[in-house]
Amino acid sequence: HLRGAALRGILATAVLAVILTLGIGPFSRVARTAWLYAFSFNVRLDVEPGDARVVAGQPLRVWARLSGTRGAPARTLPTLTVLDGPTPRVVEMRPTADGYLAEFPSVDDSFVYRINAATLTSRDYRVEALVAPRVRRVDVQYAYPGFTGLAPYVEEDGGDIYGPAGTEVRLLVHTDKAIAEGTLVLSDGRRVPLEGLRVGPLTASFSVEFDGSYRLALTD
Repeated sequence: HLRGAALRGILATAVLAVILTLGIGPFSRVARTAWLYAFSFNVRLDVEPGDARVVAGQPLRVWARLSGTRGAPARTLPTLTVLDGPTPRVVEMRPTADGYLAEFPSVDDSFVYRINAATLTSRDYRVEALVAPRVRRVDVQYAYPGFTGLAPYVEEDGGDIYGPAGTEVRLLVHTDKAIAEGTLVLSDGRRVPLEGLRVGPLTASFSVEFDGSYRLALTD
């Protein structure tokens, strides 16, 4: 403990010597920067929001806050490093009244980042871009009423439905990702839950009784 105290005293003296050498003008900035490097064990780096889920195309703000630096922010600005891809991308954070800020105008893809401030390094955080599920194609299976004399028929990559009243229809909905919840909503108010969730293709069956329309509501 005495050795540690002595070491801290030496470091503090060294910091003071640097400040006196450089003069009074940059006193506070140099002191706070030197404090970060010499006494980083007393400084805490907080990151907000940390891990995040953002709807694709929406902006994201990342804040970094330093506590224990004895006053205003240090001269050494924190940096945010985007770790995805072959070459990490470094973004210098700008000081604000509430800490340091890095802004992403539009989050189009998921990525991992960390923040560095002098000798301090945050853990890795993940930003997940939430992309709405899409319908790739809809196949329609027809089972016509007996009076028509028509054999069952499958129309691939269709979606529109044509048939006489009484036709039984089964939709096969192909999506671009696994679906957690899905519903076929008919214009007459009927709601038909989609089956085959997470394995696909999704299916829904109903009887054609009159003209109308439908839409598919999907949640990944």
